[in-house]
Amino acid sequence: WRTDLGEYTNADFKDGGISSSVCTPMMFSLYRRCFSESMDRYLSRLKLVKPHTRTGWMTYRYGRAYWNVGIIKEALLKIPGFNERHLDLDLGIEKRYGPGGPRTTPLNWKTVLRAVPILIGAKLEYSRCRRMIDGFQRGFDLLDRQALREVERLKTRSHDEFLSGLERMILRYYVHTETSYFRSVYNNSNFQADFRKFILGMDRRIGGETPLLELMLGLGEISHLRIQQGMLELFRAARTCPRRSPEWKKAFRGFIGRFYFHGDRTLDLKAPRWGEAPEIVMDRLDGLLRTGIEPSDPDKTRKEQRERYARAFEEVLSRVEAGPFPARVMYRRSFPRLLGQLRRFMVGKEKMREFSTRSYYVVRRFLLEAGGRLQDLGILRERDDVFFLHIEELLDVFRHRRGIERDVVRRRIEFRKRVYDGFRDFTPPNEFGHNPVENTAPGEDLAGALRQLKGIGCSPGTYEGPARVVEHLGEVDRIRKGEVLVTRFTDPAWTPVLAIVSAVVTEVGGVLSHAAVISREYGIPAVLNSKDATRVLQTGRRIRVDGDRGIVTLLG
Repeated sequence: WRTDLGEYTNADFKDGGISSSVCTPMMFSLYRRCFSESMDRYLSRLKLVKPHTRTGWMTYRYGRAYWNVGIIKEALLKIPGFNERHLDLDLGIEKRYGPGGPRTTPLNWKTVLRAVPILIGAKLEYSRCRRMIDGFQRGFDLLDRQALREVERLKTRSHDEFLSGLERMILRYYVHTETSYFRSVYNNSNFQADFRKFILGMDRRIGGETPLLELMLGLGEISHLRIQQGMLELFRAARTCPRRSPEWKKAFRGFIGRFYFHGDRTLDLKAPRWGEAPEIVMDRLDGLLRTGIEPSDPDKTRKEQRERYARAFEEVLSRVEAGPFPARVMYRRSFPRLLGQLRRFMVGKEKMREFSTRSYYVVRRFLLEAGGRLQDLGILRERDDVFFLHIEELLDVFRHRRGIERDVVRRRIEFRKRVYDGFRDFTPPNEFGHNPVENTAPGEDLAGALRQLKGIGCSPGTYEGPARVVEHLGEVDRIRKGEVLVTRFTDPAWTPVLAIVSAVVTEVGGVLSHAAVISREYGIPAVLNSKDATRVLQTGRRIRVDGDRGIVTLLG
């Protein structure tokens, strides 16, 4: 293991993210730009680093993106009570700490005094981020309308006009949207960690154990549930209306018009969006119809989960009121206030994710046009070769297109395509650098030897039923009623699939990931970050999913 590169991980990049599979150099370069800018600004707002110190935030290895968690840990060591092991557990990082153990920062008056500016900065950043999320819609809608008008006029623009539009859309529209989304992710994660510490302290003082996952139920305003509502309407229309009827055509056009910017893989720029290829939606719908299972009604499940949340909330308040006097006074106001802020952050993050998804639709359309123009100029062999350039290289090629050395560009692209294809089926390490735990592939007899798989409990409840291992969305028609979905990861396009299963197990993800949020809204147990689940579990094997403890038990 190399130790000269720092400590890198693909944690949080796997759950439907940029490292869930091989990613193109173009996607990496866009993501690196936004991640570097947003992380630098975020840590400087918290007074953890000096502004404009971003170096080496991300690297490209094994055809995937990794981020420098070592820099983050160095910054977080300034916070009283920091424990490296806790951060690694939250991110799902497996690491050997050596004889010295994980790094920690003591909690005493000296460390607290030094950290006062940091603590003030964190509180201010939470407040500012919430205001940013609340006000983002209006400005984004204006930029998005302008971007979509530009998309419709791409063919009519001269090369210079197109270059100007490309720079404007990338820098003003996409980077602004994506860095704002990242900001909501950072604040959401940190606020959740702070809230968990608050709950642990409250439980020690008043007694009992707070059901944290149940307090995250029934958010009800999750933007991606609109996909499910639309798919349910299509599902019902397909059962009652002939495909050539005006009623069906109207329903289908309405769905595509609302969700044109979605695709099977949001962060794969090579993957077409539903607006470009409506037949993808038809294939997914036919798959759902073949299962014979009507998807859950979001309105019904929203009401049920809201009631579960209300019961859990009242139970905690009753426990607070029955607690000792000082704690009762302290927590009867602070608990509802902080819980409300947590739920608001979770809703806001999902809203910002939809803005991000909409921006990737525009970026893809601009890149396809750029690839077509460079192919016509004889610089690229194929239009899709544009995805194997970095965004900075693409802009440079367009600026100097008349004097560009096309052979140099083509050789660079061909090498990167070989790297991309070579690592397509490779299982990379999740971490590298300082003392990671080596990844080990399970043997053929592992499923028989293991009785339990551990993960992260992300949606409460327990369910027993047969497993259904699904590698990709095209296999949705194999799911049968009462089965447990077992897959590597999900992203928003999987939302209708989560509406027809009884529990979920994934290999990556955490409490704030898409699968966790949607599973809680549907009221189905979920265990995420269960390593090698798709290789250990087999379709038809009966399992028990404990979404509270994060354990999958093999039965029989």
